[in-house]
Amino acid sequence: MPLVLQRLRIAQIICDFLFKLRLRHHCIERWLGIRALFRPDSMSPVNLLDPALVSCAFG
Repeated sequence: MPLVLQRLRIAQIICDFLFKLRLRHHCIERWLGIRALFRPDSMSPVNLLDPALVSCAFG
């Protein structure tokens, strides 16, 4: 009987660990989604950087 209880305890520990990882994953996804909605990162226009790159390549 103790062997069965030990195996059940190990299975419970593994299930708890996987459940906590899953909850953490969803919390991170929600945080990233909220951050992207409220303040997206801005990008500089490509045409702004093109002259500098071309002059360095041929210069």
